[in-house]
Amino acid sequence: MKYREIDELLRNHDLPTNEKHQLISRLMAMIQQYETQPQNRDERGVRHGLRRRERTTIKHIGSALRLRRKHPDPQVQHEATKLLRSIPHNNFSLLSIRASMFMGRVRKASWRLNEQKRQAKGREIVVSKFITLLEVRSLSLLLKVGKQLSLCVRKVDAARDYLNEVFEGSEELWVVQLKGQIAGLLQVSNRRRRRTSANETQRILEQCSSSHNDPLKLTRTKALKVLKLLHIDRVNAETFTQVGAYPIFLREDIDHSVPEPISVGNELHFVWRNRDSIAIATLEKKQYKNEKAISSSMKWSYLCMQGKNKWEDMDYMANHLNIGEVLHLVLSTPNFYQATLKFEDSRQ
Repeated sequence: MKYREIDELLRNHDLPTNEKHQLISRLMAMIQQYETQPQNRDERGVRHGLRRRERTTIKHIGSALRLRRKHPDPQVQHEATKLLRSIPHNNFSLLSIRASMFMGRVRKASWRLNEQKRQAKGREIVVSKFITLLEVRSLSLLLKVGKQLSLCVRKVDAARDYLNEVFEGSEELWVVQLKGQIAGLLQVSNRRRRRTSANETQRILEQCSSSHNDPLKLTRTKALKVLKLLHIDRVNAETFTQVGAYPIFLREDIDHSVPEPISVGNELHFVWRNRDSIAIATLEKKQYKNEKAISSSMKWSYLCMQGKNKWEDMDYMANHLNIGEVLHLVLSTPNFYQATLKFEDSRQ
């Protein structure tokens, strides 16, 4: 390999002329010795592919010359200096291996720095003194959460699929931190509302998983605050449905106090109703203490109006009562029927 070719491959370095001359001369001598070794030659001369390896190694040396002072990671600067100082003490074969390993470290460091920059754009929301939400914007954080909680996103392919949807804007992922430690992962979908303008979206809280996909444990007060801070319109996650944390309880068009119970058999039902939603809490009579407070023993159901006079249970797997059971209560129990109809929209 000629002097000028090596100089062009080294590219934009800042070596003084005498140091550049010494380096190129040393590399020329190493390459010449390398090419004369029997294992590197055949009947046609230098083995095929050897020249490419030589050019690649020289380019790596050029990268080390530039990065020894300019890379933002001090460790990369140190490794670049270390590689350059090793040149007089290695043959070209060893130098090629060292240079390749150095570039592998550079790529890892650059990926890590880019991940840090992406994650720095993530929002952080304080829910309480001990609970914070951290928006996921980097693959490294999502893999860390997946590994710690044994979720599917511990695998690179699954994590990348989720992140692609995050970057497209159709999904959001939030790490739930409890006292600074990873406690859960929360998924929010942004979907276009039906029968509305194209720009209006519905924010749906799809999942909130702790270890091994178990529902994260939150108090109802904390769960409702999460819904409010994230501007959630609809809830599917069991973490929230099991404690009766529904968006209806964030609205001003319902009475938030606990209503009088409706007795049906061995159960009591408490009904909240607004213009387009119904929430029902069911409690066994033997558990009722005649207190005007939400009980942790209550089992919840939620229905939403879809179109004119058409009610749907939004997630039948999470609801204690399915749509058929609610219809039976409405038809067979006058008090239940009145409770589901008593709402009046003051804006009408």
